[in-house]
Amino acid sequence: MILFAAALLLPWCAGAAAPEKGAVPVIFETDMGNDIDDALAFDLIYKAMDDGRVDLLAIGNHKLSPTATDYIDILNTWYGYPDIPLAQSPTPVLNDHAPDYTAAVCAMTREDGSPAFARSKTPEQIEDPVTLYRRTLAAQPDRSVTVLSLGFATELAKLLWTEAGKPAPAAVMAEDATDEQKALTWAVESQLISADKPADASVGRWEVIRGWNRVKEMK
Repeated sequence: MILFAAALLLPWCAGAAAPEKGAVPVIFETDMGNDIDDALAFDLIYKAMDDGRVDLLAIGNHKLSPTATDYIDILNTWYGYPDIPLAQSPTPVLNDHAPDYTAAVCAMTREDGSPAFARSKTPEQIEDPVTLYRRTLAAQPDRSVTVLSLGFATELAKLLWTEAGKPAPAAVMAEDATDEQKALTWAVESQLISADKPADASVGRWEVIRGWNRVKEMK
């Protein structure tokens, strides 16, 4: 939760000043599924939204779970924010070391067999993260959006990579290398992600977010 609280103060673009008044526009990345920090972070965000301090623009999930995004939809609906756009990573990270608490919540039913908690989204309404982030950022003033990342760096690296024009990494890669592999390799080479921290094995690196201005300079 310390990471979350600190992240709330970090703007999307390096060196950007937080809005003087009004709610802070936020994109939230999560790896919801096994650790409770994500659910607690959502609770803090909802309370900040209730107070008018945060405007949650979009949510991306990066955990390989059949119920994680559904669980986030339940949270949004329960807390009164059903219209927040949701995205699911096409290359999510597998949770193979802890139980997935979202499955138990999503499976809960009433006595009549109906779902215990209401949902607001259909599967067709769940988007691709990079597509959602680009559209969201394009609709906001420059340097106004804060990205909170409790997930992984892959989608942020892809966002920067596509913004830079999808340049080929300097490293020799396999012919069948995926866009995710190319984006992460390029991000490390461009010093947007620390080379000693695998981007797909730890909490999303703030180096990626702070590198947005550097990507702008590369174009």
